[in-house]
Amino acid sequence: GRVLLHYPTTPAALSPCWPWHPWAVEELLALHRSWTEAYIGATASGLRAVDWHERHRPGVLTRIGRTLADCDLAAHHPGARADHTHQPALAGAAQIDQATAWWATQHEGQP
Repeated sequence: GRVLLHYPTTPAALSPCWPWHPWAVEELLALHRSWTEAYIGATASGLRAVDWHERHRPGVLTRIGRTLADCDLAAHHPGARADHTHQPALAGAAQIDQATAWWATQHEGQP
């Protein structure tokens, strides 16, 4: 809040439901880390600061804004389209044990 919210494009990119999207939180954590590296400590540099302003901040806000443009808090209520209490099954999850066994015992020497 001390840095990012001072930029005029931030409020439009962060819908009220952004904390309910783990990927958006991870994007913001990575953006914070890049800001820290640009401005604080031995690795801080003008080049990193400009890179943060020109590439990192706009990229993160564009991705978040584009993806969350049609989402709001109501979508996260139980049973709504963005209800995160029931995640879709990961494709291939049923084959993890079989693939693990193959990797551990049979794949050596095969392309």
